[in-house]
Amino acid sequence: MLELTTVNKDWAGAARWQEKRITLDPQMGCREYVRLGRDHLRAGATADGINWLEKALQRDSYCHPAHRTLAEQAIAAHRWTEAKNHLEIFIRYAPDEDASAYSSLAGVDVALGDSHSARATLEKGVRIFPGDANLRRLAERTDSAAR
Repeated sequence: MLELTTVNKDWAGAARWQEKRITLDPQMGCREYVRLGRDHLRAGATADGINWLEKALQRDSYCHPAHRTLAEQAIAAHRWTEAKNHLEIFIRYAPDEDASAYSSLAGVDVALGDSHSARATLEKGVRIFPGDANLRRLAERTDSAAR
């Protein structure tokens, strides 16, 4: 039933089903808590979504999908330091999972006034994802701006 509600984009319904699953089996892994958090976010229930993502981190502080999603929420709210912390943890423990995490972290670094760290982040991202055109473009643009 959960898959049916997500296919139909009934995110509130998907969140209800996922909450029932977690209630029946509270020992589920952090990814199930992340799924519930993301369903709440998609349904527009931001506070509930963040709450479930934080619960995922209480279960497993290394839960990188929770860190990634919380980082994006922090970016949307212009909470740069919080976003930087989550993105750095995500990249440390899942360095080759998501190329866009590097561009997100570079953007956060720029927002914090740290263009040197932004350049270093993009260079690292290009080393790990050499075929990612977006990272290459951003790294080249950052290099030319530094000159």
